[in-house]
Parts: sequence; structure tokens; C-alpha cells
Amino acid sequence: MRDFFDDVEPNLKNRLSDVYDEMLVLREHRASLLEPYGLGRTDELLDKILSGKIAEHPAYDHYLAVQSINQELEPMREKCQKILEET
Repeated sequence: MRDFFDDVEPNLKNRLSDVYDEMLVLREHRASLLEPYGLGRTDELLDKILSGKIAEHPAYDHYLAVQSINQELEPMREKCQKILEET
């Protein structure tokens, strides 16, 4: 299987892969928080909590954690975009 970064210039590859690795860890953590509920999106979890389909505790704690992860991911996406625009 080809590496996503195979055709990328080495300096750019290092800069992107560092951010990408951090994002991957956060995405995996986010997925692990949503998976017990069989959901893929944060808003789905909140909807189920508010409708009473899922108990508030610990689901709301998980919702807040996922929201925090989402907030961490946004600047990382922007950083990747900036790196790509510099090329």
C-alpha cells in the first residue's frame, strides 16, 4: 500500500505528517467516545441525550470531550491547509 506522503517533498512531508499524526490520534479518541453509542457525529449524541434516549451520565461528559477534540482539530486542519498553500 502506498503511503499518502510518497510523492511529497521531504520537508513538507515531515511538517504535514507531524500534524496528521496528531490529528489521527484525536480522531481515534473521538471515535472511541462515540462508538459505545453507535454514533458517528457529536450532534447525534447530544440529540439522543436531550431526547432521553441515552442517559445523561456519562454521555454528556463524552459529548463535552468530543466537542473539545473537535475544537482541537480545527486549528490543525487550518495548519495543514497553510502548509499546503506554502508549496
